[in-house]
Amino acid sequence: MSSSLQNFIIKDHALFQMGRRGVTEEEVRDVLKEPGQMQEVRPGRWVYQVRHYVGDPPREFVLRVLVDLDPAAGGRHGIQEQ
Repeated sequence: MSSSLQNFIIKDHALFQMGRRGVTEEEVRDVLKEPGQMQEVRPGRWVYQVRHYVGDPPREFVLRVLVDLDPAAGGRHGIQEQ
């Protein structure tokens, strides 16, 4: 599996959750392009994550993006590989 994900679809549920958390599509794109860590949490579903700094003074957060790499594995929500 490649460490970078370039082609993906952001589903409505993921857009809703991003809005609730104040996460932009650009931030998601950056995580998928250059993840600090990736871990398979179940067959076909991966977590991509990076350390993310926000505010002044900057505070550290972990920004996690759930990705369904296998749509047949039940990926109806979230980010899906295209």
